[in-house]
Amino acid sequence: MGKRGSQQAIGRGATLALNCTMCHGAQGMSTSDAPNLAGQYPEVIIKQLKDYQSGKRASPIMVALAKGLSDADIADLAAYYAYLPKARTAPTTYDEALPALVRVGAPLRNIAPCVSCHGGIDQKFGAPWLEGMPKGYLAAQIKAFRSGERGNDSEAQMRNVARAMTDQEIDEVSLFYARKAGVPSE
Repeated sequence: MGKRGSQQAIGRGATLALNCTMCHGAQGMSTSDAPNLAGQYPEVIIKQLKDYQSGKRASPIMVALAKGLSDADIADLAAYYAYLPKARTAPTTYDEALPALVRVGAPLRNIAPCVSCHGGIDQKFGAPWLEGMPKGYLAAQIKAFRSGERGNDSEAQMRNVARAMTDQEIDEVSLFYARKAGVPSE
């Protein structure tokens, strides 16, 4: 394995990513409800693939694909996807036009602002950027955290936030992030 982000690692990652194009798109931009991976933080790609390998995250397709990857393969895939141009045009910044949960959260219900972990004000190490993700994917993941079906979040942070969210709030937040980069919402 070469230096993370090296041209060799990116090239190997691009070759490995040929197995990912059906769901995640030829350049890491999904045309379905799979997540966009172009420009994603490398530590996010690494964590998710390792979580699929270990069983912390479930998906029959992703578990099968991840099981065959070495640590070097995972690092190279992460380098490749991080190298690709991001789906977002600019990070989410704090302004009054943001949906309330994105901007300030709901402190009385123990909901932190989305931007406190997912960019804008701060990017929490290991938290994915969300701008431009497919709305259906985001809504499904928040609902999976809410139900406990998905539990690979550190210290149950997303499960605790999502449990307090209504369906309407999930829809509003998902739509906001899907539209953030001009990606169609449905």
